[in-house]
Amino acid sequence: MRKLSAFGYSHIGRRGENEDSYSVSVEEGCVIAVVADGLGGHGGGGQASGIAVRCLKACGGSGLPEEATLLQCFQKANEEIARRRKNQIEMKTTAAYLCVRGREAVWAHIGDSRLYHFYEGRLADYTRDHSISQLAVELGEISRDEIRNHKERSRVLRVLGGEDMEPDIHPRLELAPGFHGFLLCTDGFWEYVLDEEMLVDLQKAACAEEWIGSMRLRLGRRVQEGSDNHTAVAVMAEI
Repeated sequence: MRKLSAFGYSHIGRRGENEDSYSVSVEEGCVIAVVADGLGGHGGGGQASGIAVRCLKACGGSGLPEEATLLQCFQKANEEIARRRKNQIEMKTTAAYLCVRGREAVWAHIGDSRLYHFYEGRLADYTRDHSISQLAVELGEISRDEIRNHKERSRVLRVLGGEDMEPDIHPRLELAPGFHGFLLCTDGFWEYVLDEEMLVDLQKAACAEEWIGSMRLRLGRRVQEGSDNHTAVAVMAEI
């Protein structure tokens, strides 16, 4: 790997509390990144997202995790969230995870926090939300771009802390030579930044922090009263 940079941030938006959490670490040619968007309010969502990040960021510390290991980490987070739930306060969270080590990558997600993979000037892959709106896309009722304004966009079908805890795990990917960009983000971010804009800003950026900065400028011009917390982690790698 010739170049590697990563950067993340989280912002309260125009809410009273930030229930998003994230982590990003770079060490000896390896990046591990996690974002999570807590659901439930009254502090429960923030606790849940924090648990998810803590459990998932430890996955891959000694190598690129296998699918079974990733599933165990998601299960551990799910079980801890269930144990911490008190007084009927809902503690649930979405999560997206990425590990890039050397010339390989693996990622996983649950809910509607997303991961985008850009390669050599195009969108190569992206996660599909576990939501009512994504089902509408698959049924041909709306386009993927229309998810942002769909009336049931906030109805998430799979989460950590819920009855249906089944993350999607992407098979281990050997990264082709060239330039790769990965973006993990909560719905409060991708609601305001379009896929093609992510790519435009990536192509102009010299590092992950610049990429995030350009996208945040777009977001800042568009947020509305009561807008959600927004969180993102960017990873740029040249193989």
